[in-house]
Amino acid sequence: MHHSSLLRSTSPLLVTLLAALPSVAQQTVVIGAAADNTLYQSTTGANSNGAGPAVFIGATSTMALRRAVLRFDVASALPAGAKVLSATLQLNVVQANTATAHTATVHRLLAAWGEGTSATGPIGGGSGVPATTGDATWIHTFFPNTFWSTPAATSPRRRASRCRCPSAAP
Repeated sequence: MHHSSLLRSTSPLLVTLLAALPSVAQQTVVIGAAADNTLYQSTTGANSNGAGPAVFIGATSTMALRRAVLRFDVASALPAGAKVLSATLQLNVVQANTATAHTATVHRLLAAWGEGTSATGPIGGGSGVPATTGDATWIHTFFPNTFWSTPAATSPRRRASRCRCPSAAP
């Protein structure tokens, strides 16, 4: 079964923390993505969506893969000495090619990557637009001259988490 989803780029990271001082109560902090982009499967790394309003995940009807990359600046959002007790990633599916919920796999990226000025616009964007300088693409961390060690930032040794994504109506 092929699943492809459009996620709104304001997906927050919910962090529950406990401050180092005993008099401070447990609190929850909502952290919006500092950067996001879509990696469109391509041997040339020609397309991106660095400044677009959403990111894409999954596979298209032609089995072309889409991967979202999200960066959160957690350190600047937390008080000094805070201890993170848990973190939750909330993704909002706003368009899908199936009415069935599916599972997304989440990986930590260890390489820096870019968010250039390429933008697909408010509607569509599943194929991306020409990458601009500094964009992350399927093969580039920073288009056009810096590359992932493996295409689409994949690594079989990287620990992954899974999250269940409810589907929007197709």
